[in-house]
This record gives sequence, C-alpha cells and structure tokens, in this order.
Amino acid sequence: MSTAFTLDERQQETKGKLVRLVVRILRPLVRLLLRHGMSCQEFTEISRWMYVDVAMRDREFALKSRSKQFKSRAAVITGLSRKEVLRLLDFNGPEELEDIQPQNRAARVLGGWTENPMFCEGKDKPKVLPIKGGTGSFHDLVRLYSGDVPPRAVLDELRRCGAVEIIDGDSVRLKRFAYFPQSGDAAEIDFVASFAGDLLDTMDYNFRNNAGPGEGKPIRQAFSRQLPESELQEVRTYIRKELEGLSRKVHHFVSEREDKVTRSGKHYYRAGLGLYYFES
Repeated sequence: MSTAFTLDERQQETKGKLVRLVVRILRPLVRLLLRHGMSCQEFTEISRWMYVDVAMRDREFALKSRSKQFKSRAAVITGLSRKEVLRLLDFNGPEELEDIQPQNRAARVLGGWTENPMFCEGKDKPKVLPIKGGTGSFHDLVRLYSGDVPPRAVLDELRRCGAVEIIDGDSVRLKRFAYFPQSGDAAEIDFVASFAGDLLDTMDYNFRNNAGPGEGKPIRQAFSRQLPESELQEVRTYIRKELEGLSRKVHHFVSEREDKVTRSGKHYYRAGLGLYYFES
C-alpha cells in the first residue's frame, strides 16, 4: 500500500502543525495579556482587524490582475463576512512603528556613551558625566543621540531601569551597557513587541522564500535536551557572557556603517541581530 500523502492528508498535517504553532506562540503572549488586563474580547477584535489589514495590504495576497485589493476577496481569504470586513476597515488599529521610540532612543544614548570619545575613555570605558553643562555632559550626550527628548526624561528612564546611577547629585555613572525595561512595566511590553516581532518576521521571510541553508535571513539555535539542574547555572552564566560579548561586537560593527545624519531622499533599513536565552 502506498504511503504517499494525499493532498487532503498533507493539508490536514499542515493544519495540525499550524494549530500547534499558534498554541505555542499564544501561550506566553496570553500570559502577558492577562497579566496586564487585556480581555479575550479585546484580543479577538485586534486579531480580526489584523487578518483584514494583512489581506488588504500585503502584496502576497493580492491578485496580480487587480490594481487594488477588493473587500470581497478579503472576506473570502479571511473567512469573515464582507460586512465585517467593511466594519474592521474603519477600526482605528494600533500604529505599527518600525522602532519602539523610547527603547530606541535610550539604546542610542547608551551606545554613544560607550563609543563616542567625548563620553568614554576608550571602547566600553564610559566616563562619569556631569549631568548639566556643555560639551561632554549628560545633557550634551542626550542632545546628540536622542533628538528633542528632554534630558531629564531620558535620565529618569535610565535610572528607573537600573542602567545608571547618580553620584553626588550632579554626576551620572553608567552601570549597564544595554537598555532593558524593568520586569512588569509598560516599557517591557514595547521591548517584547519589538523582539518577538523581529523573530517572527525573520522566520516568515525564510518560509515564504523557501530559504535553504546559507540563504535568506540567518537564524540559529543551539541547545541540549538533557541538562541536569546542577548544570543550569553554569550554562546561564556562560551564555550570558557570550551573548553580551557578541551583542557589543555586532553593535559596534553596524554603528560604524550607519549614516550619522539622515539624508533626505535616501532609503534606510533597520538591520541587526536578536539574541535570547531559553529554558524549559
């Protein structure tokens, strides 16, 4: 008897894998949503809007013979009624930003502090800065790397997340090279959105383009399924050290190649590397 899958069997297998994928992705997301009080009804409304938004805007789902995507087609591929599609098109969905601005600006300030000779004594040797003043002060650092955001707002955010400390009331010292929001606060949600979104976008790109080894956007995993509990702390410490070293190396590499001043009419890309530790 032939063991080849029929089309229906293949579709069923794919559907089963998609269900498991959704469950695996949604479980930690739903924990976060429940923790911050988002109801199932709110999540459902956002999901419906996203289905319609992708169906209407993404070129992958457009008909080549049509210059515009018709609402009826969006209804067909999403499974929603045409009336529901029309309703959701009027829904004021969340703005999708290429960068989470508070996170991006805080990270740029820390990057300038560890790289610009005005604010450091060598690579990754940041100076203690006077908070106020002219050239070489914290206010000057914020002006150069954070645009029009008030220096006090940046300082408060960096203090809140434990990246800096105030010395003698008028100077500031860098304690941590990377910007991470405190666990449980609203800024952490922006961080999760940026990090998880980038990872899923990379995986979707590779699937969509049938990228083989050495092609597409690089993504790697290295892990063991048989680690005894007694070895976990050593593994965590090792990975943390390697992660911080690689992230600094990549940051320096890409920073050296970016335009320091945005040029009108020139198209810019956001590119980098995401690193994380997992344990289960």
